[in-house]
Amino acid sequence: MLGWADELRVLGVRANADTPDDVRRAIELGAEGVGLCRTEHMFLGERQPLMATPSWPPTSPPGWRRSLLAPLQEADFEEILRAVEGRRSPSGCSDPPLHEFLPQPATLPEGSPERRRVEQLQETNPMLGTRGVRLGILFPELYAMQVHALFAAASRVAGAQIEIMIRSSPTSGSSS
Repeated sequence: MLGWADELRVLGVRANADTPDDVRRAIELGAEGVGLCRTEHMFLGERQPLMATPSWPPTSPPGWRRSLLAPLQEADFEEILRAVEGRRSPSGCSDPPLHEFLPQPATLPEGSPERRRVEQLQETNPMLGTRGVRLGILFPELYAMQVHALFAAASRVAGAQIEIMIRSSPTSGSSS
């Protein structure tokens, strides 16, 4: 029946997939490609400390984030592009609310510069705070690293079709 429906349909189905495993699963379930790869989700879970560390220190050396995150991002993009096998795969530049990547203040030593900085970055409503400004605006090297990683990965995958989405506002979805 699904084969018959495929012959008649005019709409395509793509899945939001944030990791190589998500992409493989979506393709297995019949998705025609990726609707959006939310790259900030690649740095949650066990990778969260990698994103948090360069986000909150009062000073961090230039290039710290790029040297730390770029190899992981590039490897993920390459694996995703191989999994979609030439299908469209729009990747959204990281658009996380900063609070997802900050350590909890109580986990840091009382009175330490790190704790004071994290407390300064706390927001009453994080979904309307830093997110409204965009993390990539606060840390422009984040977008530059992601774009470079995506193109580097695509250069190693024959037939890769890439799109880069920069989200315009927290309520309007995205623009590409």
